[in-house]
This record gives sequence, structure tokens and C-alpha cells, in this order.
Amino acid sequence: MTIGLLAPALAITLCVAVGLMGVSCKNWALVSGPTQDDGWTVIEYPDGQEVTVELKPTASMANAKSTARVMRSGNETTINLDVSGVTTNEKSHEVYVVDSLGNATLLGTLAITDGSGNLTAKTALSKFMIVVSPEADLTAISSETTVSLRSTVPSGYIVFPREISIEIERAEANASPAQMEPADTESTEYDVPLLGIGSLRQGSNTMMRANFSNGFEGTRAKVVITPKQRGLTKIKMRFSNLKEAPGGMQYVLWEVTPDNSYSLLGHLTQIGKKNEARIDTETPKSDFGLFITSESVEANPSSPAGNIVVTIVR
Repeated sequence: MTIGLLAPALAITLCVAVGLMGVSCKNWALVSGPTQDDGWTVIEYPDGQEVTVELKPTASMANAKSTARVMRSGNETTINLDVSGVTTNEKSHEVYVVDSLGNATLLGTLAITDGSGNLTAKTALSKFMIVVSPEADLTAISSETTVSLRSTVPSGYIVFPREISIEIERAEANASPAQMEPADTESTEYDVPLLGIGSLRQGSNTMMRANFSNGFEGTRAKVVITPKQRGLTKIKMRFSNLKEAPGGMQYVLWEVTPDNSYSLLGHLTQIGKKNEARIDTETPKSDFGLFITSESVEANPSSPAGNIVVTIVR
């Protein structure tokens, strides 16, 4: 993705020496004003207030007019997208939300009939931009992606900075390979909503929803949260039609607390049929968010590093 100039903008790079030879750097773009163009339009939507966002067409859908009504309510955001004036022959497009790290998540397919179409979808994200594209199975938006419509920045809103992590490893000219130490990779931050455990009735089962990432269409989940006595909360998950993890990978359940600390709660285990899985666990945390990532079997991670497979929301 091409990121436009930010006005005013401040680019900060923080580098930390790692080991003897490595240097780990992380870049931030800090923004205090709207973008000069619409290349990067992630904003944070306020809770309890409907925001109307215009979508700017590109050459591939030049005559189209589009708006999205975005309403965030707690841990869930509803998007109502309307498009009209489409003169191309394409009958459908995919609608994505793009988070502050540049990850794209599919909202659904926008069917075009007689030049018009609409889509209503929900996301657990509160900070994102909206992109409409004829391309399917996108996980990120780049300069090579065919984009038909892209959200603009409503008046009065400020672009949420895109965070870009860059790992650099360099060695002195006279250092041998045996002397080089790999730079540590920095853990990824995940945008996962808290579940508000304190508002749940103690001893009662509460059903939660599972938001699956792109590529897991058709997967079904049953998620039950039960706050118990002595400060423990029981978590019970059942999955069906779950796509098998790629070779050398596993599905791992994590919790994230209000201070953005992560804890591993367990691994999904197969039950019954090949594409059925379960996990039963509990946690003493008073409030938390839940999500599942795909992690290397050999890594034995203490914090998440892989892509999100599913996010649990109320």
C-alpha cells in the first residue's frame, strides 16, 4: 500500500541493539492531521455514534458513488455499505476492513445489480479503513492490489497512524557467521476486544460469537463463558468444519488483559471427525479478550506471533 504524506506528520524510528551484532528497529508514523491523499485512511470510530463515510472510487469504478454508515456499539461495529452508479460489467466485489497494521479482513461480498449494491456486516475492530476490491482472499492491501473503492476521512477525524515493524540484522565486516546472533523479533500487537467478564452473571453460561478470519468461511463455533466462584472463569469452545492447520502449525488460544499482556490458554485438540476440535480451560483474570492464532508447532511460544484465526466477541 502506498502511504500518503501526513500533515503534520512525524516519523520516529527506535533501534535497540540485540546481542552482539544485531539491531532491531521499529518505525511509527505519528499523525496529528488528515492525510494529503486517501492512501491510508484508518480512523477510530467512536462508541455509540453513527459515522457516515464516503468511499472514493478509482478508475476501475470511476462513476460509482458509495457511502458507509458505521456504528460502533461496545465490542462490535456494524457497517452498512451502499454503492450506486456502477457502470462496469463486474457483478460482485469483496469488501474488506484494513486495521492499523495493514491486515485485511473480509467482511463479505458486495453483489452489484443494475449498477447498485449494498452490504451489511459486522466486525470486532474499532479502528479501520474500508476497501472494496474485485480480488478475493486478500490478507493485506498493497500498491499492486486492485482497489475499486476506498474509504475517505470524515471531517473532524484524524488518521490513526499505521505501525510498521522492521527487523534489521547487520554484522561487522570482520564478523564470522558463528559470531552473529539473530535479532529478536518483536511481538505483534493484536486488536482484540475485552469481553466484559465482570458484567456476566456468576455461575451462568454466556454464549459468545466467533469472528473468523478470511479463509475460514463455513467454520462454525460454539463458545461458552462461565464465571465461577473463587474468581475463576471457565471457557469452553467447540469447532466444526475447521480447516486443518498447515503442516508444522497448530491452533493456539490466547487471552489478552486490559494492560495488553498475553497468556497462552491452550491448544485446540481434535475430537470425533477430522475437522472437529475443542478446548476447555479456565482463567483467574477478571477481564480479558480471547483469540486464536496459527503458530509453529516447534516454536512453543510464550506470546502470540502468528496470524489471527478467530476473535471471540460478545
